[in-house]
Amino acid sequence: KPAIQWTITGSGSVINQTEESPYINGRYYSKIIISPEENVTLTCTAENQLE
Repeated sequence: KPAIQWTITGSGSVINQTEESPYINGRYYSKIIISPEENVTLTCTAENQLE
């Protein structure tokens, strides 16, 4: 399972931290819900270490 980190820049807040799927057949998703007050920039960083 990859390590996921969300970063928000600007005026806003995260309403619900993350919704993540199980890691199945090499696929995975991560979702957040935000409450923007102005323009925001979201950055998602995913890191996966091969074994």
